Amino acid sequence: MDARAMRFEDEKRRIIESCFSKKDVDGSLLETYITHVRITEYSSYPTSPPPPQARGQNAEKPRVIIVAVRKSGRVRMHKSKENTNGTFSIGKTWNLDDLTTVESFTGPTATAQNREWAGDTGFTVTIGKPYFWNAQSDKEKKFFIASLIKIFGKYTGGRTPELTGFDQRELDQVLVEDEESRPGLGPMIKSKKSKGEIAGAFWKAASAANAFKPRPGGAGERLRLAATKSSEDGSDGITGVFQPPPRPKSSDAEKAQVAEPAPAAEAVPPLPEVKITVPNSSRPASLQPSIKEVKPAEIEAAKTDDAMRKDDPRKFVIAGNDARYLATLGVDPSIMNNKSSEFTKWLDFFGWVPGQQMRSRHMDELRIDVDRELNKAQAGGWLARFKEDDDRVDGIKRGIDTAIAECEELDNLLTLYSVELSTLSDDIAYIEAQGQGLQVQTANQKTLRKELESLLETTAITSNDLGALRGAPLENLNGLEDIERALVTLYKAMMKIDPTLGGDQSRKSNDGGIDNDQSLGLDNSDYGKMRIVQEKKQMYMQESSLFMRRLVEYMARQFQEATSETSRQLGEALSRKVDSHHHDAGRDLLWKYSPLILYARDVDLKNWDRLLQLYQDLNHPVYKREFQQIMTAWKKNARKMSSDETSELLFTSHAEKKEEGIATTARKLTVKRSQTLAKSLRSPLDGSRSNLKSSEGQSLPYETFGSVLDDILPLVEMEQNFIVDFFHATTLDQSDFPDAVAAFRPKDRQGGDLRRHRLMEPDRDLARRVTKAMEVIFVFMENELSGLVQWVLTVDNLQGVGVLAAMERKMAEISQTNQDFLNTLLQKLHSTLEGRFKKFVDEQIRAIEETKVKINKRKGVISFIRIFPNFSTAVENILNGVDKNLNIRGTVDREYDRILKSMFDSLKIIARENPAVAVNTGASADSEDKEALNFHILLIENANHFLEEVDARGLEVLEEWRANATAELDEHMQLYIGAVMRRPLGKLLEYLENIEAQLASGKPGTSIAAQPSNSRGVFNKVVGNYDAKEVRKGIETLRKRVEKHFGDADDPALSRNLVTKVLKECEKFYGDVELRISRVTADVYNGDTLFEWPRAEVKSGFSGLGK
Repeated sequence: MDARAMRFEDEKRRIIESCFSKKDVDGSLLETYITHVRITEYSSYPTSPPPPQARGQNAEKPRVIIVAVRKSGRVRMHKSKENTNGTFSIGKTWNLDDLTTVESFTGPTATAQNREWAGDTGFTVTIGKPYFWNAQSDKEKKFFIASLIKIFGKYTGGRTPELTGFDQRELDQVLVEDEESRPGLGPMIKSKKSKGEIAGAFWKAASAANAFKPRPGGAGERLRLAATKSSEDGSDGITGVFQPPPRPKSSDAEKAQVAEPAPAAEAVPPLPEVKITVPNSSRPASLQPSIKEVKPAEIEAAKTDDAMRKDDPRKFVIAGNDARYLATLGVDPSIMNNKSSEFTKWLDFFGWVPGQQMRSRHMDELRIDVDRELNKAQAGGWLARFKEDDDRVDGIKRGIDTAIAECEELDNLLTLYSVELSTLSDDIAYIEAQGQGLQVQTANQKTLRKELESLLETTAITSNDLGALRGAPLENLNGLEDIERALVTLYKAMMKIDPTLGGDQSRKSNDGGIDNDQSLGLDNSDYGKMRIVQEKKQMYMQESSLFMRRLVEYMARQFQEATSETSRQLGEALSRKVDSHHHDAGRDLLWKYSPLILYARDVDLKNWDRLLQLYQDLNHPVYKREFQQIMTAWKKNARKMSSDETSELLFTSHAEKKEEGIATTARKLTVKRSQTLAKSLRSPLDGSRSNLKSSEGQSLPYETFGSVLDDILPLVEMEQNFIVDFFHATTLDQSDFPDAVAAFRPKDRQGGDLRRHRLMEPDRDLARRVTKAMEVIFVFMENELSGLVQWVLTVDNLQGVGVLAAMERKMAEISQTNQDFLNTLLQKLHSTLEGRFKKFVDEQIRAIEETKVKINKRKGVISFIRIFPNFSTAVENILNGVDKNLNIRGTVDREYDRILKSMFDSLKIIARENPAVAVNTGASADSEDKEALNFHILLIENANHFLEEVDARGLEVLEEWRANATAELDEHMQLYIGAVMRRPLGKLLEYLENIEAQLASGKPGTSIAAQPSNSRGVFNKVVGNYDAKEVRKGIETLRKRVEKHFGDADDPALSRNLVTKVLKECEKFYGDVELRISRVTADVYNGDTLFEWPRAEVKSGFSGLGK
């Protein structure tokens, strides 16, 4: 099976499962699929070929045309579309009786424009009105049209729709396809079969003719009479056998002689046997010939045996010798059986006599003699036999003439048989038509009976039968059951009269228990014009309206009682902890009335909406009091935070002062408090909630917000689920009112799991009605949550990150559910807060950019460098445990990058605003240039503080900025070391730099040593000045200076670590000086020097680092 056939079969299976699987009460299908074709129709050109510009994704509508037959025999054509889940839905239906014309656009009668626009795949079907459809291929178009013609002809008794616009080739293909599908002799005659198969088919048909009695005067009767007459006359020319006389025996002389014919026993010599046989594979067993055919080869063999028995006895000896000779030659002796004597005679004839004569002959001579004799026999043998056996030749001639005559008679019989078969075909068609008519009549009678029974059942309901609707008590379980039974009766009667009352047409049209032909109801059929139907409809609507008025009044009291019970449960609760079971008490009073609400939705949508409005208005104050109590309780439990605790977390709280007047001790204490607070900020978003009764009784503001959401959002979701279930405000539940009544008795009815997330409602109008009810009940919720957000931000703006994370976690949980109200509310709050957070970061960046630092006096770590580690620690502790896929993670990372870029740009701006620093930054800078030195100190302190205090936590953005800080630290550390080393090692460094510069320029070491200022003696003098005492003194001075520069930072631990880090770089510099001296000694002075660098003093001078 090719791909197209597999696709067609898959579509057929899904179409049957979706549209033709409904069964009647007796188990038979209500409608049976016949065929289908995929087409495309165009919204702007539904009746004619569309121009190219009118085609496109928005204009094209893919559809499937289906032909099916109802159980009643009515053939219909459906237009359906394929749904996203692979099922099919029927959108329009026509009766095939209305088909009048099928038009193609390939013929000469079509206009050139239509021929171009329609192509080979477009066609128009007129069924009531014209519809232009475009098939997927030319082959599918012709196959569907041919099938449609065949089905239409079968259904209408041979009629054919008008076919226009076809070119001759396409029309022939369509009609041929139609003919090939018809039953009868056509396929048997047209198909290419062997003669044996055709003869076998005739034999079977002839044998089957005896199995029934044909109609009087018909072809079958005439055939029977002809067969009887033929049997009386003897042989019928087909199965008769003529026995010829026995053939005369010929002698066994060396040369063949023809024996004289025996005297004829009869006046007319008998004819040779002439037979017409039929292949056994197709001929009936009862007609097989009983006389065994004797083949000429068998007769000749028998004659040869007789002759050999009369032969000379010596033949046995000769045969024995031949056998021995053959065995000697390795030839199977059996090949000479019964032929040894004849073989010996022929050898003698050709001169192959034993002795000298045989030895003188050659094998080629024997071959030539044998060929010559064979040629003679072929040339004259047959003519001689014909002349000598003239009696037999005459017999054969007479037999041939008889056979020809029999064949001519057989041809006449076959012609007659073909004509009679055509007559039989008409008889069969007549019988089939009668049977189909009886079938249709029976089906119509059954349909009529069903309709009459339905009409009788519908109109037999009296006002007394519905008395429970007016008098039975709704508050009593027995009364409620009586009311529901009466309502079921009323509901079914009203649906039979007018199914559109239910409002859900898709469900009712696909209801397997209702005939689709009756889906429009009695009101829209001929029965609807009957006076009794109109009177009953009016009476039923009146009874329904009276009951609905009673139901609305009663349910208003029940809703009030339910809300009172819920309020009582909330007031009597011993624990302040939120418990959704308090609301179950009120809902348990209502569940038993759920089927009545479904009746209201299906029959009286206006009163159903009124019931929902009563419910929502009564529940609004209950939830408002409860939610306010929940928020108040959590806010009381929140931790009180002072401005001092949060000041060191924000850049806006620490703008640098122009004058240093703040006490260092106070600033250090504030730093400690802020670090403690940053580390104490923890995330409540790991699923655990702080309890109001906990021993600590403290929670941070953003934790309080998250706890409030955890408490109230489940209550909101459960309330919406209750509205959907109790008021049946969904199209996902396909049960109707009788099903709901039959499911449970009133005392056993209870709700499902209201905590379970529900799927999104496909009917958006119905979803908006539910959302409207939620907005009425929780109209206060947006303001309350906005106020809570403002309370959190008032305490600490930074904790808005935690609020955003809490919202996003809840939004992720309900994004794919039916909670449209909560989704909209949270998205609105989130959008507002996200904007405020961005504005908050903008303020922090502005504070960073406005920070001014005067570097004529060293001030240590700049405020924004000192604040950022606490800032990031606080934020990351808030986000600890938050799903990294939430948007808050990306939002915070982007804001980190903005803040850090502003911080490091501000440091560069400080460098540009100080001319002294900009000039004296080289390795030969003045060691006493305090401004330049302070600049390096400032950058080293800030970069080191950033690296020591900022924990990247695996975040890419923080890792990148730590790498930038490391590069800044390394650069300015080298500049600082180069400056401070001038004081203890200035002259030595100048001497080494001079020689190294000449060596780098390519000057030979001998030339440098020959210079007076760089002679060996000068070198020894310069280096000799740095003996152990001088080096030890210089290192001590250097240590004090480094400790003065870096030992007075805000954090003593960080100061000690930085001093140690700088002194290690100094020790490394001393080691590099020793290596430089060694290289100069080797390259310039041939390794001959009187001075040795005091390595031990250097090591001793820098010992104890890090302690």
